[in-house]
Amino acid sequence: MKDQITYLPDNADRSVAKQKFKITNWPTYNKALINRGSITF
Repeated sequence: MKDQITYLPDNADRSVAKQKFKITNWPTYNKALINRGSITF
């Protein structure tokens, strides 16, 4: 029964789950993502 309120939409938790702390230095963060090969711009 996926129509219960306890279920979130499929994409609801992805952005929250990945960002566990607030990014303040975006240029460095973006370079780090590029260096490790995880680019989702």
